[in-house]
Amino acid sequence: MITAAKRDLPLIIAAGFVRAMTVGFIGVVLAVLLYRNGLNSMQIGFVIGAGLAGAVVATSLSALYVDRRGRRRSLALLSALAAVPAFALAWRPGFVPLLALSFVGMLNAMGSDRSAASAIEQAIIPGLVNDRRRTWTLSWYNVALDTGTAAGSLLASLPILLSRWSGQPTLSSIATRLFRPRWKISRSIAKSRPPTCRGNSDRVQSETPSA
Repeated sequence: MITAAKRDLPLIIAAGFVRAMTVGFIGVVLAVLLYRNGLNSMQIGFVIGAGLAGAVVATSLSALYVDRRGRRRSLALLSALAAVPAFALAWRPGFVPLLALSFVGMLNAMGSDRSAASAIEQAIIPGLVNDRRRTWTLSWYNVALDTGTAAGSLLASLPILLSRWSGQPTLSSIATRLFRPRWKISRSIAKSRPPTCRGNSDRVQSETPSA
């Protein structure tokens, strides 16, 4: 148990941090990004609502089936699905495909991580530590989530700064780069024995027309 905790806890906390940072960033820039891609206010609302609806469905299904299917497999599946919006932002499909991809990818624009993956991770953590360290560990896990959300929100100013510095529209490019670690998380989960998560960044380049 001690060995598993030493190996898995840092991965779970790091994965939660990366996911929360993505949520914080997207919560600030998503509406602007979708508007630049040609969507009107009503369509943007539907896309964001579809993502939250997908998160609700995923969390509900996790409560019913995650212990039957396995937490490791569930985390791997959720991480892979959460990478779907990255491709939607990069390819800029029409409104209807974007709506479907937002639902499937559980696109979260509410600025806080309340995902199915977070619920599963909080169910895993108590089994990795003894009773005396349970509250302490869960507290630091939530600190990591809040810190990641704050960091992602602050990073929302980075596309504007880079755009002014380079003269190139970089908002879509940075947004997709922040989504891509979720694909790496799913790969690290699939390769490990116990339930684990990991986040590594890959580059995905895409451009949006200037406002």
